[in-house]
Amino acid sequence: MAGGTPLTIGGGTIADMVPPNRRGAITAIFTLGMLVGPVIGLTVGGFLSQAKGWRWIFWLLTILSGAMTIASAIFLRETYPPLLLSRRAARLRKERRDGSSRSGGNPPPQRREVFARAIMRPLKMLFLSPVNTALALYMAIIFGIIYLILATFPVVFQVQYSFSEGLSGLSCAGVGVGVVAALVVLGHYSDVVYKKLTIANHGRAKPEFRLVFLVCGVPVAPAGIITYGWTAQEKVHWIAPIIGTVIFGVGSVIALVAIQTYLVDAFPEHAASALAANSLLRSIAGGLIPLAGLTLNKSLGLGWSNMLLGLLALAFGVPPAVFYWYGESLRQRYAVHLA
Repeated sequence: MAGGTPLTIGGGTIADMVPPNRRGAITAIFTLGMLVGPVIGLTVGGFLSQAKGWRWIFWLLTILSGAMTIASAIFLRETYPPLLLSRRAARLRKERRDGSSRSGGNPPPQRREVFARAIMRPLKMLFLSPVNTALALYMAIIFGIIYLILATFPVVFQVQYSFSEGLSGLSCAGVGVGVVAALVVLGHYSDVVYKKLTIANHGRAKPEFRLVFLVCGVPVAPAGIITYGWTAQEKVHWIAPIIGTVIFGVGSVIALVAIQTYLVDAFPEHAASALAANSLLRSIAGGLIPLAGLTLNKSLGLGWSNMLLGLLALAFGVPPAVFYWYGESLRQRYAVHLA
C-alpha cells in the first residue's frame, strides 16, 4: 500500500508543476526509478544473498525505505493548486477575522468525503472510460511480463547457462540497459515531437500527440520477449537472450512513458486519479502473473511461453496505438464526470 503511493501522486505533481511542453522529459526521469529499480534490486539482491544471506536483502530494503521516508517528510510539499488556494484563503480569513477571502472553489471537504473521492475517482475512470480501460489493460500486460521475466531470470540462466546465483541476478542488466537507453532518447525527443505536432496542428496541442511513439513502439516489446524466449530455449550464446531483454526494455519504456504522459495531459486536474486507475490493474498483474512464470515455462517451454506473452502484449497494444487518431473523440464521447 505504501509503495504504490509515489506511483500515483508523482504524475499529479508533474501535472501541477510542469507545463505540457516539458512533461515528456520530466516523466521520463520519473519513470526511471519505476523500471530501473527492480533491475537494480534483482542484481544487488543476487550478490547480497550469495554473500550475506537472504535476511540482509530485507535489512537493506528497510534502511533505504526508512531513509526515503524521512527525506520525503522533510522536503516534499503539497502542489495541488485548488488545495493550496483553499489553504491560503483560510489563512487570510483567520488573519483578517472575516469571510472576505475566498479561494474561488468549493469549501474544503470533510475527511470522509476526501477518502470516498480517492476511492471512487480512479474506479470511475477505469471502468467508465474506454480509453483508460484499454491503457490500463495494456500496461497490466507489460508490467506482468516485466516482473515475470525478472522473477524467472535466475532460474532460466542457472539452468540453461549454468550461471552462479550472483551472475544470474546480473543477467537482468539487459532490461536495465534497454530502459536507460530508451529513457535518454524519449526524454529528449518526446517534447520535441510534441511541439512540432502542435505547430503542425495550427498551435493546438492534443494529449494524443504523446502517443506517437507508441504507434511505432507497440511491436518492440513483443519482439524482445519472443527473441529472449526462443534463444534461451535453444541455448544460443547467453548474449542473445540478453539482447532480447534489451529490446523488451526499450519497448516497455516506450509504452510506459507515452501512456503516463498522455494520462497527465488528458486529465490534468485529476492526473493522480487517472494514474491510480492505471496502476490498479498494473499492480495486480505485476503481482499475479509472475506466480505462473515457472509453471508456464515448464509446461510450454521457454520459446512458446514467451511467444504467448509476446502475442498478448501485441494484441493489447493495438487499441492504445489507435488512440493516436481516435483518442480525442473517445474521450469526449465517454467523458467521466468527477465530483
